[in-house]
Amino acid sequence: MPQINTAFAIQSLLFVIIILVVFTALLVIAASLDLQLLLALFVGLLAGAALSILFGLALSAFAQFSLLTALPAVIIICFITVTVTLNRRKDLFPWLSTSKEKEDEFKKEHASNLLIDDAALFDGRITNLLRSGFFERKIELTTATIQALYTLANDEANVENQERGKRALECIAVLKNEFSAFLIFTDEKATDPKLPVAQQLFEIAQRRSIGVLTCDHSIEIAAKQKGIPVLNILELSDALKPVYFTNQKLQVKLLQIGKNPNEAIGILHDGSKVIVADGSIYIGQEITAIVDGTLETVAGRIVQAHPEHSA
Repeated sequence: MPQINTAFAIQSLLFVIIILVVFTALLVIAASLDLQLLLALFVGLLAGAALSILFGLALSAFAQFSLLTALPAVIIICFITVTVTLNRRKDLFPWLSTSKEKEDEFKKEHASNLLIDDAALFDGRITNLLRSGFFERKIELTTATIQALYTLANDEANVENQERGKRALECIAVLKNEFSAFLIFTDEKATDPKLPVAQQLFEIAQRRSIGVLTCDHSIEIAAKQKGIPVLNILELSDALKPVYFTNQKLQVKLLQIGKNPNEAIGILHDGSKVIVADGSIYIGQEITAIVDGTLETVAGRIVQAHPEHSA
């Protein structure tokens, strides 16, 4: 029956202890190495030592060989275990991560997030955008933004502001109930809490290197001037509007008389206003109109057309 080589086991143990002592001493001297890295190396060497001894004991039962001949196998085993513990040190010893490492890890994990402002919440179309499935980035909502909205919602002196604040809070409730996977509440603050909410968001966005989600063109311009990535839902809405070509036929219901004589105004399903020349006699009816051209204005797109029968 094969016998275990006790001498080999003792030699291996002494060899491993020497390696551990030498490496630990070198690591302690190296001031640039943090405690997490030190512990990962130590545990890796310890695991390699244990596996090397077991490996040597198993082989020594069938063959006689010295520590010198087994040295390459010991080195390889220790190298593998140290590599594994170093690569997984943040998972193995998360409590030893430095504050900077935790901050860098947080930034990396949330690099694609967007800080949502009050304008986007007033608008409310973010909920429809999330329902569509085309938007998968996470949205961060700051405490400062929520507090500002509560202030508006309780502003009894200004009914318009009160309604806007309530509508925004309702939007937050929908996001929380239906899209909790996309919504992150953050207590992160600006250095000066007295700054306007938009300026606070800009400071946090610059600090975190993330973008802002808005529905306000002035916020978009200000953010871009500071080098902050910004997504404007209004621009997305405009980009998704249909393109109308000259001589294209449209079905439109005429709702009211236009400014000029004989003109009639209708609204298309995408919100575009249609001004139909010689269409006043068709008020209240749905007709086929022929597109003459389009005009982009601050208020939106205007389609100019005339009734099909007069083409």
